Amino acid sequence: PNGTTWARASSGTTGNLYGVAFVKGAFVVGGDSGTVLSSADGTSWTPVSLGGNASGIMCVASGGDEGLMIGRAGEVYTAMTATSWRRLSHGTVAANQGVIHAGGRFVAVGASTDSITRAPVVPVQVSTDGLTWRRAEAHPEFSTLNAIAYGQERYVAVGPSSAIFTSTDGTSWTKGSVNLTVTFTCIAAGPEIFVAASSGQAIYSSAN
Repeated sequence: PNGTTWARASSGTTGNLYGVAFVKGAFVVGGDSGTVLSSADGTSWTPVSLGGNASGIMCVASGGDEGLMIGRAGEVYTAMTATSWRRLSHGTVAANQGVIHAGGRFVAVGASTDSITRAPVVPVQVSTDGLTWRRAEAHPEFSTLNAIAYGQERYVAVGPSSAIFTSTDGTSWTKGSVNLTVTFTCIAAGPEIFVAASSGQAIYSSAN
């Protein structure tokens, strides 16, 4: 395995899949209508039951012995094993798009508008245990955020309208400055650079 040559595996599902992480010794993927799959080798996938009461699983994260999934309706699940998950929260108005476990905490990003009242909300939430969440500090230029990564001892979150925000603690954020007009859809951190992809088929990299 080298990350360069890829082989297609059958998921056994016709729905969209949104989040993936390596949790407690296996890969776990989440998607539409509460679909969750697990695999020890990334090739053979087995359905995982959440009890039939889940919305779409948008985010999967892992850190150390911790595993977390967040649903479209804000429900939170924690992993007992890769195939056994316990529901911690029955849902909130938070519409999360991405979550990461890094720097000793979970950090989730998502919509900047309350899905019920349509009032503005801070699109970043922070938790040390996956159960109790608090909003990050407000920023006057916050907008919806699609994805988050951690590298070089800081978090970087990205979203539509060229949104880039950075933070060292997940709570206080600074807006980055870029001469671009793109919608960032995802981001990852390597040892020395961050790489972000966009809906316009372009890929961008940054050393800081």
